[in-house]
Order: sequence, then C-alpha cells, then structure tokens
Amino acid sequence: MSASLIDGSLANYSSNHPPQPGTQPPLHSLTARSGVVVNRHVVPINSRNMNHCQVPFLRLLTPALILALLTTAPATSRAATPQQEADECARNLQSISVAIQKYRKEKKDVPTWLSDLVPDYLDDPNLLVCPVTRRTGELKNKEYADPRISTSYVYEFSDKPAPGGGGTMRQWKRLQMALAGSIVPIVRCWHHEPVLNLSFDGKIFKSNLQWEEQLKELMDPSELSAEKLFARFAGGEVRGTFKTIDLSKFYNCPLDKPLQTDGKGPGPSLKNFPAGTNFFNGIPFHAGGVIQLYGGGLQAAAPGRYTNVVNGIPVGLGKVRRLHFLGAAGWATTNKPEIASVVVHYENQTQDSIPIVLDRHLRDWWLEPLNGPDTPIVVWRGEIEKNLNMTGPGSIYRFVWINPQPHLAITTLDFRSLLGPSAPFLLGITAETD
Repeated sequence: MSASLIDGSLANYSSNHPPQPGTQPPLHSLTARSGVVVNRHVVPINSRNMNHCQVPFLRLLTPALILALLTTAPATSRAATPQQEADECARNLQSISVAIQKYRKEKKDVPTWLSDLVPDYLDDPNLLVCPVTRRTGELKNKEYADPRISTSYVYEFSDKPAPGGGGTMRQWKRLQMALAGSIVPIVRCWHHEPVLNLSFDGKIFKSNLQWEEQLKELMDPSELSAEKLFARFAGGEVRGTFKTIDLSKFYNCPLDKPLQTDGKGPGPSLKNFPAGTNFFNGIPFHAGGVIQLYGGGLQAAAPGRYTNVVNGIPVGLGKVRRLHFLGAAGWATTNKPEIASVVVHYENQTQDSIPIVLDRHLRDWWLEPLNGPDTPIVVWRGEIEKNLNMTGPGSIYRFVWINPQPHLAITTLDFRSLLGPSAPFLLGITAETD
C-alpha cells in the first residue's frame, strides 16, 4: 500500500489508487450504486428503494441473505490480489469516513453504529462490506456485529460493553483519545494482514490486531487497556456525551497576552497553554482565550480593563448532567473563601448558583498544586511568565458541577466575581449530556 494511503488524508486516496485493469470490479460498480444478479440481470440493492423493489422476493431479504448473494455473485474476471482487495477496502473506509463526518456535523456526535449512517449519510450499504468478505463470505467481527445491518467492519465507538466491563466501547475509546489523541481507530477491518484502521481524525494506517503497539515508543500500550483506563477514571466521572461551550464572544484576554496587568507592558500570560480543543481527564475543553474577572487586587492593578461579571453565555442544551469548568485565579487568599459563582438559567425561568471556592475548586495559577481530599484537580502544568525576564511553573484546574435539574434545558450561564481579593478566570466550559 502506498505511503499516500497509509499516512495521507483520505481525500487523496481515490485519485492515487484508480481501479486496477484486469481485476474483478466490485459489485457496487456494476450499476449506478449496487445490486445483485437475478436471472442474469443486476437488481439494485439500496436502502432507499428496497421497499419498492420490483423483484418481490428481494423485499424479504435480510441483511445476512443480501450478504450471501453478494458473496456468491459470479466472477467476471480473475480474482483480485490481496493488495487490490486492501486498496478497495481502503476506498470503502474513505467513504465511511466522509459519512461519519457528515453525521458528526449534523448530530454533533459520532454514530452509535455504522448502520446509523444508512441511508441519510451513506446511501450504499455495500460499502460496509469488505471485498474479502464478498469473496469468501467470512466475517471476523461477529463479536462486534452491528445489530441492524451486515458489515465486515469493526466499529470501535459503539455502545457495546468494553472488554472486562466498566463502561462501553465508546467510553473506553474516548478515554484512549485523552491519552493517545486522534490516532485512536474509529473503524477497523480485520480481514487484511496487516489490519486496516481508520483513525478518528480520518487517516488510514496499518497495524497488527493490537493497534496500541504502534505507540510503544511513546507510552506503555497497556495503559490504554479498558481495565486500566476505567480504573484510572473511576467513580462515574467520565460517562456521558460532551459538548464544549463556545466562549469566543466572551474572551477578554488572548492566551498570549499579559493576563493580570493593565495590558500595556509585559506580564504573566498563558501563551504556553495549548490553544484549541484538548482532553483533560478524558473531557474535551476548547480554549481560545481567557474570561478574566476582577478581584480586588486586579481591579487596583488594572483599572478599566476587565469587569466583575459576564452575562448570557449561551448553552441551549437539554439533559445536561454535569458542567465541567477549566480555569484558575490570581491573588491567593487563605481560608478557602468563595471567590465567584456561575448562575445557571433554565428554560422555565428558574435558576441555580454554582459557588466557586478558592483551593477547593481552583487555585492561584502561580502556586504549587495542593494534595489531599477536597483540593483542586490540576489538569495542566506549564511555564508562565511571572515577571519580566522570570518564568516559573503555573497550573490550570478543572472542577465539576452536578445539575440537580437535568430534565430542564439550560439556556444561559452568568460568570460573576464576588470582588474579594482573588480574581477568577475561566478558559473553557463543557457540558456533559446523557
């Protein structure tokens, strides 16, 4: 397989791998989309027209029988080579990737099964069948079989239980992404040696059956096992579907600009914090800037630059189980005072308030993290400019609020400082839904 297939984007694959002359064309190329041979005629099989098929017995076919018909269709030329079958399978994966991206764009999540893509996002179900399966009738994914359609492929983000229990496949794979990134496969084909993988970010790569071995120079592959990851993130903390809240209209300081000064000269910044979407403790957060609020110390140091409240952050989501916050504070004080709050507005005009307590939910970003129960959860440590020509370690924290009314949609949030000595700031907010 060429380097452009293994390492390049899927969009480049088709142009680099045209059908090979002399090979058996895939069955779905015999018509505009796909079909089976009945009395020497190609009869289309398409999820949109099966109910109106003019051959009566085809209305009664189950996906398994359709697959059997596909695998027994007469060959029109010599058999394809293993490499040609792998190339055709990669083109199937390319089409599946495009369909998944369309689904994600509309649904804001990945499908539960590949069958969720048919017919609205993938109108040819034969693209879910590897050419090796069409030739041999073999299925190697029986343990991970789609409940609604016959497919050769292993879909890694389903709601089936993960090996050893502890959660679902989808939850396990999201935890893997927290450590390994978007190389985690979303679809795999076990019918080739080496195995073909479609990564979450749309690249095709080859591996052995245990794809995690690809990362052995970067980490211990065993740390990506379901058993270890569910043990590491135990306590029901990572269990839902996550949606990052768009804060772009509310940022009042860029990450690379001095944060807690008057902004007219050098000063401490978060320029080393990774901008964009990052996973912390298995939870995605999007950070493109800082929402900084006044405390007494900052108000004296930078009059007129900030405010003590940001109102109307839109959420617009129902069934929010929890809200996850990413942030810290400046100007440390003692005795764990409440320094800020987030007011939650519900669709029925009621509201709730989330207290933010220093050294319980977050901490001064300049100070060393605390250890022990009821202390802030540090998710990032990096160098920050603390004074002119002086840098030192800084920290960002995560805290969570459990919604007491998950049956009500949350419309907006207000972030408010209590104007004590400490000045709170937020980088990201993520909603966790059912």
